[in-house]
Amino acid sequence: MAGLSVCGLADALNLYDHIIIPAACEAISDPCRQEIPRTYDIAYAKSRSFQEKPGNDRWRPDDVNRAVHLQYTIPAEDLPLFWTLVVSKADEFQLTTKSGETVPYFKGPQLLFQSHDLKNTFGKETLNASLDDFESSVLQALDPAHLDIHSCWIDIGARDYVASDPPHSTARRGPFTVLWKSQCHSYLHEQISRIAPESRSNAVKFQKFLLRDIGDYQVKAKRTRATNPGHHHERRPGVIRAKAYSCHKELFSVMFSDYEIFGSGFLPLLALSEGMLSDLSANNRGRRQASNTTQIRRGALLKAWEANKRHLRATSNTTALANYGIRKEMTFRLDVILRMWHRGYFEPNRSPHVGNRSFKVLDASTDGGHDPFWVVSTRDMNDFVFTQTARFILPLDHLFQKASLRTTISPPALILAFYTAQLFCQLLTYALASKERFSYDNWIWLPQWTVQTRRKPNIRLLLERRGLGLDMAIEDAGMLWIPPSSLDWYGGHIALEVLVQLYIPRNPFQRGLVSQMSIQRFTVSKVAIEVCLRQLLQHARSEFEHGRRHTAEELVERVLRLATEEVARAYHQHMLSKLKLKWEDMRKGSGQRVLPRLERLEQSEEESARQTGCFVTAQTIWEIYDEAWTTYVRTRAKSEVDDKPEDVPLWMGTRKYLLPDDSWSNSVFNRLFKRPKTSFWYGLYFLELYHRVKRLWGMIEDLAGLFDEQFSRIIGYYIMVTFNSDATKDVAVDRRPGIEHQRATFFRIQF
Repeated sequence: MAGLSVCGLADALNLYDHIIIPAACEAISDPCRQEIPRTYDIAYAKSRSFQEKPGNDRWRPDDVNRAVHLQYTIPAEDLPLFWTLVVSKADEFQLTTKSGETVPYFKGPQLLFQSHDLKNTFGKETLNASLDDFESSVLQALDPAHLDIHSCWIDIGARDYVASDPPHSTARRGPFTVLWKSQCHSYLHEQISRIAPESRSNAVKFQKFLLRDIGDYQVKAKRTRATNPGHHHERRPGVIRAKAYSCHKELFSVMFSDYEIFGSGFLPLLALSEGMLSDLSANNRGRRQASNTTQIRRGALLKAWEANKRHLRATSNTTALANYGIRKEMTFRLDVILRMWHRGYFEPNRSPHVGNRSFKVLDASTDGGHDPFWVVSTRDMNDFVFTQTARFILPLDHLFQKASLRTTISPPALILAFYTAQLFCQLLTYALASKERFSYDNWIWLPQWTVQTRRKPNIRLLLERRGLGLDMAIEDAGMLWIPPSSLDWYGGHIALEVLVQLYIPRNPFQRGLVSQMSIQRFTVSKVAIEVCLRQLLQHARSEFEHGRRHTAEELVERVLRLATEEVARAYHQHMLSKLKLKWEDMRKGSGQRVLPRLERLEQSEEESARQTGCFVTAQTIWEIYDEAWTTYVRTRAKSEVDDKPEDVPLWMGTRKYLLPDDSWSNSVFNRLFKRPKTSFWYGLYFLELYHRVKRLWGMIEDLAGLFDEQFSRIIGYYIMVTFNSDATKDVAVDRRPGIEHQRATFFRIQF
């Protein structure tokens, strides 16, 4: 993209679209030609692919891959023709000026570059010729005495592509795309397993474009007690890895391997309103104290969404078509390959599979044998991919636009929109790539599955989980058609009766704000609690207005108890998350293998999250610290630490070491909830939940009295232990002289 530094954007577009790219496509032959972007827009979209993740406004200093996004290498034998075509096309190109004149703007270009790292240095017509080059370029430069030949591996592969159009056909003209038949992978795996029958392997199949009959394949050797093909002491031959995949992925790929278009897990957050995004951030910050505000700004999310669509629009250009082949690669031990090469096994006259082959692809209607791949018009294949993609992008655009409007949309409706967006965004990634199915996506593909519970290690219990079962629709129709019963088509979201039955597992790639635990807790706080309290309060007001005061007061008591329980639960979870965060800091400093996780702390988190949760009491804190100190002592020298000090955990009366002069319940209320908006920790989740409940109470305040008066009298029965807090921080630590250097922060927290 050096042209951007010497000419404007419009001139760069002309330079690439009319001169450089056409010259490259004419000079370079298949299969290398398929990697060259066919338009300037595609190249520009690929160069800005880092913008497709929220918060990535520019290249990051530690991202070494960004510098090579647009370095497309050219085979050495094609360089003379390439430059000749560049000069010819530059001389012929005429640019129209504002006055209407035509001028040869790029006439007479000068060659000012050199070529390095040429494409496929060892890629020759035959395997024997490739190994000859490998010997002269690499092996002769190495001293065998210093080379552990058993630790070296070599990839050997071939690429098949359509070399000519089918005869006597005007309807089926190229370019063409070759795709592996997914049903043939079982036979391929059987063949590979026969090479080393004693070696076990793990085969993985990749579904492509949400189609039943197209897919890729990969197998890796599995280490066992008997064999380990990848180990340098292993003497028996074996296949370390094998792959069979389609090169159509070049349509969207950029120059680093972990890229995935529409792959950011934060994009579904656009289905939430600005206010709900702020609430989710406060929720997460209150629990983890580590929110990433850059990634949840609606502007950053929208910019990333538009960058992904820009990339998609550029590649959907019907004039930018290419031949896409298929590849098959296998990884072997280098010593085995060199031995076979020395014995002449790779001579073309001994095997037809080690040299250049040309053969006629059989028509699908022809009787007899068949090929393990499909040959499809690239235009037809791209049309299908982009049409299927539009089926997800259009409803996602609608959901995102609706959430951005200033009109009042209820939180339950936005939550339903978010789960629908989460489903469609995940299906969108499958529609544009070849992907392995992981267990965390079972809720999409399987109608039901079972897992073993971990709560009782001595008792084996199987739990049944429910999913959408979309894989059945693909198996029946060959492609994805979402069953009518799964969606509320009138409302534009996942059917509520289906959603409440779904079990969405934890996704290791969706952390922080978009983790399932965070979203589910947020859903409960925004929907379940609020809807339940609102219904009860409306019922209570109706009873007051109809003169049934006794029933109304019972309802008020029920609302007060329920609200206090949920606020207390939120504070308990805040305490446990804060302790976990401080312990994780210690683990990072000492080594996570040295300091394990605290089982009592994780048990308390699980107990607090249950429907009938358990209180965090002084006994809970004591048990957590007892386990923590015992674990901590084992990692230190005996001279550094003594027995557990009496002030661990550190209990406080007040800052003056005196008992509170009011009741415990009023003390908890004044310390935790009677906070000005200027307080440093005002935005924590448990406080946000308290304020939301207090606003709902306004429906009956004139009939039942002030919320704070009643809440402050009973909150102490639900929150029995707190951090020692003040206006500047929610957790105070012991800073007495000497203590700060003797103990980690975890052991200096005041309660």
